Amino acid sequence: MPSKLSKLTKLPISATQKSRGVRKMSEIDALIGNAGEPVPVVDVADIKAVWAHGQELRAQYPEGVAVELDVWKQVCSPGADIRAIAHRCQRLGLLEMLLRPAWTGGDFSENALKVAARMDLHWMAPGVTQKSGVEEFLGEVFAEEQQHRRSPEKAV
Repeated sequence: MPSKLSKLTKLPISATQKSRGVRKMSEIDALIGNAGEPVPVVDVADIKAVWAHGQELRAQYPEGVAVELDVWKQVCSPGADIRAIAHRCQRLGLLEMLLRPAWTGGDFSENALKVAARMDLHWMAPGVTQKSGVEEFLGEVFAEEQQHRRSPEKAV
């Protein structure tokens, strides 16, 4: 069952826009941090909310859909750092894509989302690539799982 918020996001991207990557410049600027600076740690609940909403949109609009910042603000908790959450979800999506040959999919674990909310990331300059970080990500998820097994009463 689609959420109420998905009704706000019915802004299909035309083939021309998709091929050119066209968006409002102010929206793009609002999602980019200063190259080299750390991406702020965010609340795992916001990562979960944005990731789940993004998955719902991908299912509804496999050809792609544009989502305005105001929609993401409605999905997240008040005062959430939307650009950091968006960047972390984009990174999680990249990791998902890189893991696809060895992982058939499904939902990310609670521990994977916790790591995505806090993993060490830095803003990149346009056109600059970063190493994938798959090994580091999986190492942190494994450590989170081990911590969870040692102290299940502390797990959230």
